[in-house]
Amino acid sequence: MSNDDQVRLYDRSGKLIDSVDYSYIAPWPTACDGTGRSMELINPFRSNLYGEYWKASGENLGSPGRENAMFSSVREAEQFFNDYSGAPNPASENTMLNFSLGADLKITASLYNSKGQKIQSLFNERLFVAGSHSYMIDSRNLRNGAYYVLIESNADSRVVKFVVVR
Repeated sequence: MSNDDQVRLYDRSGKLIDSVDYSYIAPWPTACDGTGRSMELINPFRSNLYGEYWKASGENLGSPGRENAMFSSVREAEQFFNDYSGAPNPASENTMLNFSLGADLKITASLYNSKGQKIQSLFNERLFVAGSHSYMIDSRNLRNGAYYVLIESNADSRVVKFVVVR
């Protein structure tokens, strides 16, 4: 078997709406390599770029045309991140990452540039209680351009975009 492959998803008009490059080696699900089982994204709010967000289908030949068997429910995921934003946007010196949680969660947040390169970890597995929260991001050492904060818990993830302009 090959070590990697790509799936492209098009709408009825032929417009590309999603794609994923994946591998048959960990952290991608290795049980899918030639066994007749497909990979399923565990949650549509998770990035499909990372192998750890995919699991082997519980049934042979997967679940085409149906909700992934591995996914619990969209409504369940929506209860975690109710609101999220960066302000001011555009920013020059500091940006406040604002988010609201519907449950107590351990959260990880990382800052990425427009090329998808991780610039820094903002916090890792920090416990936040249900409610509204703000975290200041120092933008003074960032170049002009677009940046993304990936906010993740074990149940959900969101991306906040902000722009630095001086």
